[in-house]
Amino acid sequence: MTRTTADIFNNTYPVGRQLLSQGADQFKPFSTERLFDMAEAGQYLRCEPRTIGKFIASGKLSASWVGRRWLVSESNLRAFVQGQQKDQPVSK
Repeated sequence: MTRTTADIFNNTYPVGRQLLSQGADQFKPFSTERLFDMAEAGQYLRCEPRTIGKFIASGKLSASWVGRRWLVSESNLRAFVQGQQKDQPVSK
């Protein structure tokens, strides 16, 4: 039998009861943060999707492989933009 998040947090399994006793009743198992595919991330950063792929491959941009595509969280895109801005020299 496959255990689902709902099973665990519905107090069905001992692990769920333990988590609930430790205050996990306020735990949200799913993130509400927006996720971008490579095309959307490219629009966000104003570059081509293949450039996003290069950033992911080089480790400059964190992403998750979900199904058959890369997904990038909005917080990772913001961190990437902030990191890029720090690397750029200040023009005089």
